[in-house]
Amino acid sequence: KWTKRIVGNIEYHFPSDYSFNSANAKQANIFVNKLQDIFKLDNHNKLHYYIAKNCKEVRTIQGFDYVLGEGQSDNCAFFDSQNKIIYTTTFSGENHKHELIHLINIKYPNAHFWLTSGFSVYNNSDNAHIGKSLAWHCQKISDFIKEHPDFNFLDEEKEIKLEKTSVDYFVGTALIHLFLNKYTIEDLGMIMEKSSEKGFFEKNYYLFGATSVTDLNSKIKDTIKELSNPKAKLMLDLN
Repeated sequence: KWTKRIVGNIEYHFPSDYSFNSANAKQANIFVNKLQDIFKLDNHNKLHYYIAKNCKEVRTIQGFDYVLGEGQSDNCAFFDSQNKIIYTTTFSGENHKHELIHLINIKYPNAHFWLTSGFSVYNNSDNAHIGKSLAWHCQKISDFIKEHPDFNFLDEEKEIKLEKTSVDYFVGTALIHLFLNKYTIEDLGMIMEKSSEKGFFEKNYYLFGATSVTDLNSKIKDTIKELSNPKAKLMLDLN
């Protein structure tokens, strides 16, 4: 008993009793069109967008009866880059920017996850990641930095686990913010392609306005602190 509705280049699927918001769907299309123009994405095939009632229903649509960790969060969403499908819940609705931005993953399948993940949360939405804003997550990581001022964020072997956030995403966000301070959004595509090279960030620290690898680590910390301010100006506005 699901309904299908096509708005622009997005084909929405949702329960028949869901109150579909056409205005949000139109905004999602504007957002997608900007992404396609900037990154020269293929827009021949429609994006399929599923809006489930909750995370359990999302998993059912994906074909799973049960997954480990089920029930830990009411907010979840996933992007299937091979089939160009977004799965989300009614909480995020028709315009889930975090997942829409992942369309660039189709063009850059080998890009470093810091950049693809970082770009997906680089927006002023109240739901940048797991139902919280960019500033909220950066503040949480800033608190960690105060307690661990010598931590090296460029060491991929050291994983930080903080409740309700994903630190790697915001290391990527800081890198993107630093890069866009020097270059254009069109240039971002260039480093997306090259970032899969081993040691890319250590070798190319200068692309992010740093004078050394150590300086880049310091700039990442400073940028995360900067972005913890809800009024911080982002270098890219896709709204």
